[in-house]
Amino acid sequence: MTVSQIEENIKTLTDDFSKKEFVFDFLLSFGFPKATIARLKKGELNQLETKGELTLRKKLFFKEVSENLHFLDSTH
Repeated sequence: MTVSQIEENIKTLTDDFSKKEFVFDFLLSFGFPKATIARLKKGELNQLETKGELTLRKKLFFKEVSENLHFLDSTH
């Protein structure tokens, strides 16, 4: 997979954004096999038991965060 293919896939991902499917669509954008994505969705490959967290050994750690997340601003 080339960089330009990945860029196009990411653009498509942002155009058709789905909060529920984001992490899986993100992995597909980088060429991960559909079988791997299916196993992640089923929970077969995820080694974490915490809701909203997903891991793919040595490849990915994903954690859902609140939309109300505030970052520290040094100007305040």
